[in-house]
Amino acid sequence: MHLDLVPGAAQRLLQQTAQLNREHAARAQEERRAFNVFSMLRAEDDEVNLHSRFLFELLNPQGTHGMGTAFLERFLAQVGLETFDVTTATVQREYQSMDIFIANGARQAVILENKIYASDQPKQLQRYYKAVRKEGYRDVKVLYLTLYGDAPSADSAGNLDEEILTLISYADDVRDWLADCIENIPLPPTIHMTLMQYQWLIERLTGQAGGRLLMDVKALLKDEESLAAAVNIGQAFTEVKIEVQSAFWSRLEEKLIAAGFEIAEYWKYSRQSVEAYYKKGRREYGISFALPELLGQDILAFLIGMSPSGRLYYGFVALGDGQPVKVANHPAFSLLGEILKGLDGKWRTGIYMIGLRFLERPIDFYNFDTPDTLALIDPVKRDAYLDELVEEVTDAIEQFYAACERDPRLQDEVAW
Repeated sequence: MHLDLVPGAAQRLLQQTAQLNREHAARAQEERRAFNVFSMLRAEDDEVNLHSRFLFELLNPQGTHGMGTAFLERFLAQVGLETFDVTTATVQREYQSMDIFIANGARQAVILENKIYASDQPKQLQRYYKAVRKEGYRDVKVLYLTLYGDAPSADSAGNLDEEILTLISYADDVRDWLADCIENIPLPPTIHMTLMQYQWLIERLTGQAGGRLLMDVKALLKDEESLAAAVNIGQAFTEVKIEVQSAFWSRLEEKLIAAGFEIAEYWKYSRQSVEAYYKKGRREYGISFALPELLGQDILAFLIGMSPSGRLYYGFVALGDGQPVKVANHPAFSLLGEILKGLDGKWRTGIYMIGLRFLERPIDFYNFDTPDTLALIDPVKRDAYLDELVEEVTDAIEQFYAACERDPRLQDEVAW
């Protein structure tokens, strides 16, 4: 059975969904979901000072929540570690650089590595595991937490197998754990509302802010005709995402060339790569261009890229012989990274980048559900955003080069 996207079943389904969307938006407004203490105090994707800190507080039996091991026990059950003894459990944050470390008197241990947008470090997970084993823990598990359950790089995981390493996600595991705690633990009102606000933040961060809406839309798909219409709408939506994202990169390339930048080939987007992103599997690509010599050294390029999660970022790429190289391969790159972070604490280090940062505007090409992302279908709004992006990128480059020129540590050529 095939239904074309013309007036009929597909149109009725779209109209009914639009009505539900309006109703749920009104309900969210009544619940004041826009008022979120987490979003007000920290950037929503601040994995260190927001998410790791809050998760630690909840998991810690000695946390100020006063709920003992209730949160920890349900979390471990959610991720499949029901046999972990919580009666003697202790939870530490930043223990030997581990985001969260859980251990007990039976010499069981859980390493929780929290990654929202940060890059993996070489041998990171394997190194943590070996360090804990050396301390005498006999049963050690590694939890790798990302927005959608993505796998770590092979370099980071090393030889850890699936019996040791478990992939978990904010989208499923953290969201479901929070729901379990909210629904099944008798909580004081302040803690109950705090967990609900954090749950709303996770839903928004993972493109699930319409979770309750989706349940109502699901109820509309009650017969063969409606389901077939939904399939066609989904296929059309994928094609629209491909068109909008391809236009985004193509127009950005034009504007960067007009601004005087020479586009490089490494990590460059293509129509085929955009199609593969939605149909075959998520990967990173974008637009890069060479930068002028820095104090006589031709070692940097600039990348505007997209992470597998669909979030846009930009930053400075390390070059060796004109090609991207790992930052660790050049002693001067760590110094350049320090200078960059000195300008703005939002810069982070990547495997090939001395510094990267995610865009403030919430563009999400994977879920395609934020207002800023949806607005990109309009060529006028898209052009306005790209002008803003090119200006932001140009300012970042100029500020960094000016800081390098001023820094006395770069005046000694031996350092290079």
